[in-house]
Amino acid sequence: MCTLTWQMQEGGYRLLFTRDEQRSRAPALLPQVDEKLAAVYPLDPQGQGTWIATNKQGQTWCLLNLYAEHSFESTNIRPVQTKNSRGKIILICLEQLIQSTLSDEQIKDCLQLLCESKGFTPFTLCYFPKVTEQQDYQPKYWQWNGREISQSNLPKMFTSSGKLFSEVKNNRQAVFAHMPKVNQQDAQWAFHQSHVPLKSHLSVCMHREDAKSISITEVIVKNNLQQMSYWQSSPCKADYQQPDKLIRL
Repeated sequence: MCTLTWQMQEGGYRLLFTRDEQRSRAPALLPQVDEKLAAVYPLDPQGQGTWIATNKQGQTWCLLNLYAEHSFESTNIRPVQTKNSRGKIILICLEQLIQSTLSDEQIKDCLQLLCESKGFTPFTLCYFPKVTEQQDYQPKYWQWNGREISQSNLPKMFTSSGKLFSEVKNNRQAVFAHMPKVNQQDAQWAFHQSHVPLKSHLSVCMHREDAKSISITEVIVKNNLQQMSYWQSSPCKADYQQPDKLIRL
């Protein structure tokens, strides 16, 4: 249950990531610099992993859950279940897949072997490479369905939901397309704060009895800047000028 948006900026990119979680889940630890991995990321104390990270090379990784209707969990085939948290995938990628010379297909092959060995539950992994030629810049995403890895180009808005996915996705796509007409100052931020059509499971800033949007993260990478800003609250309550943590690498 998360929503990701991204846009190009001069010399780089900006992405926003809303994390949706169960209300009972323990709060994440605020982003810190990992000197070993030369990266910054928040930490989920339950799984000891993360859902978003950026490094000094200007690469960013984001993780979303992949729910049953898109995976082998929706059939009679079941992926091997282990205690490995999929939140550790990004940390492994930061350690093993940081070479800029790796092709998308090589990353896909590495992820296939990793998932087969670790038995991760289904996920979507989004990857923003270092910006070199802006006109040709295209982030990718890989999906593990419990059996195999697939690869696609990442759209400007990507979302997941554990309930009524098609309805949720259609609403958020419509809001995303319309938002620049409503808020021209910062349509991307306004989108993540949105409660259209109402404060519910449908809205980008999601609110349900059992779950809600619990944080929003901004990553800006351009020229020699790698910056992560983090708000430990629902986006609708976040003050853009006052993040709970801001780190520049």
